[in-house]
Amino acid sequence: MIISQTPFRVSFAGGGTDLPAFSQHEFGAVLSTTIDHHIYVTIHRRFEPTLRVSYSRTEEAKSIDEVRPELVRAAMRLTEIDEPLEITTILCEHPGVLEAATIGVPDRVYGEAAACFVVAKPGQTLTSEAIMGHLKPRLSEFKMPQSVSFMSSLPKTDRAKVSKDKLLEYWREHVRAQEATAAAK
Repeated sequence: MIISQTPFRVSFAGGGTDLPAFSQHEFGAVLSTTIDHHIYVTIHRRFEPTLRVSYSRTEEAKSIDEVRPELVRAAMRLTEIDEPLEITTILCEHPGVLEAATIGVPDRVYGEAAACFVVAKPGQTLTSEAIMGHLKPRLSEFKMPQSVSFMSSLPKTDRAKVSKDKLLEYWREHVRAQEATAAAK
């Protein structure tokens, strides 16, 4: 969860926006200041496939592009929060976990389920049972991951972010393939 305390900003004159869609095409002279009142912005990734944005109203959207306030869309793109943050955060609280990531994977019953990928700290030996035991008292049953995979390192993008695409590819090639083999026996 990310919580930010942001002061209210008051703009005098006209134009008062930092949004590129306006400022790159329009001229404006603006005097802006902040006042001694704040708004708290909380970002918490939901396990559900929709985004929930609350401001003077509450809306749910299937993608960032469907979120109405342009400032919210810009902030979401800037922060690049694109994984189920809650599960990942709880995983990283385990004393033997160096790094972890969680992605959504196809599920026949629920449509999507969580799959976790864990890198153990040097010298630590972890099991799926130990990870699930760590998660169980901290998560609702429907948020529990479908699988836990151990890796020597998490695949990263050129911007040093965890690559969800490569994790999904790994899941398809290893985890789903093992499940299919086990089901066939």
